[in-house]
Amino acid sequence: MDIERHNSAGAVSDQALDQPEAFGTVPAHCPLKLGTVHVWQIDLELQPEQVCQSREILSTEERERADRFYFERDKLRFTASHAALRRILALCLDILPSEVAFSAGDKGKPELSQGLGESGVKFN
Repeated sequence: MDIERHNSAGAVSDQALDQPEAFGTVPAHCPLKLGTVHVWQIDLELQPEQVCQSREILSTEERERADRFYFERDKLRFTASHAALRRILALCLDILPSEVAFSAGDKGKPELSQGLGESGVKFN
C-alpha cells in the first residue's frame, strides 16, 4: 500500500515532514489513487477571516459543539480541524464541504453517511 503525505502544495517528501512550515491549507485538487493512504497535516491556526469561512461549512451540531468549549483556543482548533476534514473529504467526493454528512458507526466512530459511504472513501 502506498502512502502520500499532503500539504497546500500537494504531496511532500518524508524530509518535509519535520518542517511544520511545509504544511498549510487544503489544496484545490486531491488526486486519489486506489489503494493509497493519504496522510494530511493541517495548520490549526486560523486567520480571523478563515474562522468565519470555516464555521459556515460546519453543520449546526458541529458549530454548537465548538461553542461549548470553554477556551477560545480549543474552539478555534475544533473549528479548523472539522472544516479541514470537510474540505478534504469534499475534494475526494467531488461535492461541497457543507454537503459532507456524517453518521456514527457501530462503536460511535464518525463515518460518511449512507450514500457518501458507498464511495469507498474512508477516514480516521
